Amino acid sequence: MSDNIKTILYAAVMTLIVALVLATLTSFLRPIQKVQEDRDKKVNILKAVEYNDDMDPEAEYAERIKEIVINAKGEAVEGKKAFDIDLYKEGKKPVEERLYPLYVYTADTKKEKFIIPMNGMGLWDQIGGFIAIKDDFNTVDGATFTHVGETPGLGAEITADWFQSQFKNKSIKDATGKFAFKVLKGVGNSLNDYTVDGITGSTITCDGVNAMMSEDIGGYTQYFNKTEKQQMESRPTKKSNGLTNLWSTEAMEKAKGFFKLGKNKLANQIEFQGRTSIVSDASLAQIQSLVSFLNGSPAKKVKIIVNDRKDDALSARRAQALYTYALQHGANENQLSFNGIKDRDTSDRIEFELLN
Repeated sequence: MSDNIKTILYAAVMTLIVALVLATLTSFLRPIQKVQEDRDKKVNILKAVEYNDDMDPEAEYAERIKEIVINAKGEAVEGKKAFDIDLYKEGKKPVEERLYPLYVYTADTKKEKFIIPMNGMGLWDQIGGFIAIKDDFNTVDGATFTHVGETPGLGAEITADWFQSQFKNKSIKDATGKFAFKVLKGVGNSLNDYTVDGITGSTITCDGVNAMMSEDIGGYTQYFNKTEKQQMESRPTKKSNGLTNLWSTEAMEKAKGFFKLGKNKLANQIEFQGRTSIVSDASLAQIQSLVSFLNGSPAKKVKIIVNDRKDDALSARRAQALYTYALQHGANENQLSFNGIKDRDTSDRIEFELLN
């Protein structure tokens, strides 16, 4: 046998041996790798709400998280495990056939937060993450992002704390219910309730984050709408800050006295969540009283006036938010209008003005 044939046979045998060893190691190590991958995924899910290195992710996940799978109609799907759904594969399906995993986190306060997984494309490869929405189905509680191969110091900055921390308490939809959130280009931008700074030199990665959030969060709209409606319908009737529940008969009776004593303006102590246009839970009864007044006086017209001395854009968003909420809960649009102003000579205020 020639030396050349011996060399070829030797190389072939060694290649076969190495291939068998690698295949055996891969098969042996895969379960161990899967355990670590699952742990890392649970950590990222929890980071969207609350997590630190002293926590046991397995125990925290088991105690806090409830998994749900929904379809494109917003209906719960039985027999499927949210944790095992591959978002990349689901994204290849027609929208009406997709399944959407959802993780519901219950805090010590018993408040629920809804954690949405996301998957998209950055500059070089897949990006992903988890975004937690509070139980108003609009306010971001937190977000965490991942990437496969974005450029260090540029697109890879989506995993940095400074980038992710910007998302907390931002709103994802405007007063009309339209998706409005956006990562802007670069840093140092003039920001509002719906925007955060981007990453300088990483326009494509930031565009990928925007597209990913818009598409993936949009898949849960019908489920959130149904859940919110169920929560509103199940509100208990009870006293709160001297006012009755939004839907009680007593609240409707109180509404009849809205503009008594010849007054055509009613100053309200409506509160918002920080410097946002999101109405606090404690203020919802006053808006329902306005709706009840309009329903009981179909010939009357009222204007909502909001003044913020520092920010006329915020005034406009808050006025529109009150107007939209009132319409959603029974007000007639022909009886209601709104205006946001910036009057530095007077105090910050919210008024209901009787026009006739």
